[in-house]
Amino acid sequence: SFCGAVVEAGKCFRNAAARDEYIEFCSGHNIEFIPKASLDWVGKPADSAAAQFVGKHFNLFLALNNCNCFTVDYLTQLVDADCIVGMNNNSRMPYALVVEPASGDFSYGSYLNGLFDFLKNVNAR
Repeated sequence: SFCGAVVEAGKCFRNAAARDEYIEFCSGHNIEFIPKASLDWVGKPADSAAAQFVGKHFNLFLALNNCNCFTVDYLTQLVDADCIVGMNNNSRMPYALVVEPASGDFSYGSYLNGLFDFLKNVNAR
């Protein structure tokens, strides 16, 4: 089972159904979903859930933003992680690994399932 957190930032989802799908995926995989309401107007952690997230150590941190986003970049700089994986290399962040999603109709759930399968295979070798 996975353990971690996801921070909602900016306009992350194309519609409410996509957001609901993502929240459902997170709850089914022991991943805490931190909503935009947990961030201040700049995009920095404003409440205890977001602040606790920044204070934890992670073996793996996934920066799941498909465009430049201040909040995700800011938190990525603060997080204590052994390996940081990004969705694209257009960000200002130096990722250890970039795994771009397939073109076409994008689903965070499908992307994460494929990414986790890929990372399990890499870890098994």
